[in-house]
Amino acid sequence: MSTPQPDPPRRKRHLFARSLGDVVKNATKPMMDKQGKLYGALLGNWPAIVGPERAAITRPQKLVFPRADAVGATLHLAVHPAHAAELPYMLDAMVEQCARYFGYRAIARIICHSAPELARAATPEPPAPVTDTPQDMRELLQRLRQRIMSEPPKN
Repeated sequence: MSTPQPDPPRRKRHLFARSLGDVVKNATKPMMDKQGKLYGALLGNWPAIVGPERAAITRPQKLVFPRADAVGATLHLAVHPAHAAELPYMLDAMVEQCARYFGYRAIARIICHSAPELARAATPEPPAPVTDTPQDMRELLQRLRQRIMSEPPKN
């Protein structure tokens, strides 16, 4: 004979609607411990941390924390392939910028990985052809054309 199953736990019912912030905070609480907050700050404020020039060619991929309670995580960066050879010379400065931003040495090491998807995203579009030239420019080009056509050919 089977034993009676206990009733499943009931959800707490609320009389009024709750804000989305309360619902999201409860749902993400396990993920947003100290490590999650650090990674969220890195993702959200990356251009402010390392500067717009470096942020344009890099993107944080993941953050690996040591197993012990030691301070200092390893940050894995996706790097634009054209800058992958140059960036290792800037890593110490980037670690210092992270330490300055967070107020302590939160990042101990940075590892770079070439990311071709950054190259595709950063490729600028070619400029649109100029269709409207100023009247002065047209006159100047017309005079230049007349002068070239009036000169006798040189042998």
